[in-house]
Amino acid sequence: MDRLRIIHLDDDPISLSLVEKLCQKNSCLEYLAGISDSQLAIQMIREKVPDIVILDVKLNGQSGIELALSLQDIPVSFAFLTSHTECAMAAYRADPLIFLSKPMTAAGVDTIINRWKKRNPLNTLERFLPLPEQKAGVSIRSEEATGHQRKIFIPTMNSIKIVDLDKLMLIEALSNYTSFHIADQNTITSSRNLKVYADILTEHPDFIRVHRSYLVNRNFVREIKRAQKGKTMLALDNGRELEVAVQRKDLIFEKLKN
Repeated sequence: MDRLRIIHLDDDPISLSLVEKLCQKNSCLEYLAGISDSQLAIQMIREKVPDIVILDVKLNGQSGIELALSLQDIPVSFAFLTSHTECAMAAYRADPLIFLSKPMTAAGVDTIINRWKKRNPLNTLERFLPLPEQKAGVSIRSEEATGHQRKIFIPTMNSIKIVDLDKLMLIEALSNYTSFHIADQNTITSSRNLKVYADILTEHPDFIRVHRSYLVNRNFVREIKRAQKGKTMLALDNGRELEVAVQRKDLIFEKLKN
């Protein structure tokens, strides 16, 4: 199972320690960090884009509610864990999964997970696919001897798209999102980052990580070009030209030859 990723923000070290222990005991969760500094937490949340952020209402004199509201532009769910129960109504301005009173319990952790599943049913469907489909992130496997997957799930805002890998030309990182360029079709945008899909397709012979921002289907590469300052570019069938990472040139050329 692709575990739910959690960051905990609290200025209470006892609460931080307790939540860490409870999360690490739960097989559904990947505990990323427990942080007491608000600015550091904001930086990490924007960088890691966890599924869930657990936070207090009051943080060293700052408002956890306002912090949550400042992060509404990224796909993160919030759960408040606090001693300030009088702030419950105000906290719902941030549309949290739940408002819990300290101390955290194992039942409280389970409640957060269940609330997240109800709010994100499509994302949950993808995460909880039966093995081996869940492990590979695919819906249909090839019957050919190679055994490589033929299709991949892409969760969007309102659905899960099932895309034929033979028609998938380019997967491109867009900040914390990922854009899929499909031959003869419009692009599809996923809220997951490129690394998720790079991991899924790491063993697929047709897909090459040519740059930290690009994963390319080699069947759509029509030309290798030399550019200024010694740069190497790949020209795709759709007219896009992509820069090749210097440290990956040899590997890329080898995969293109094969």
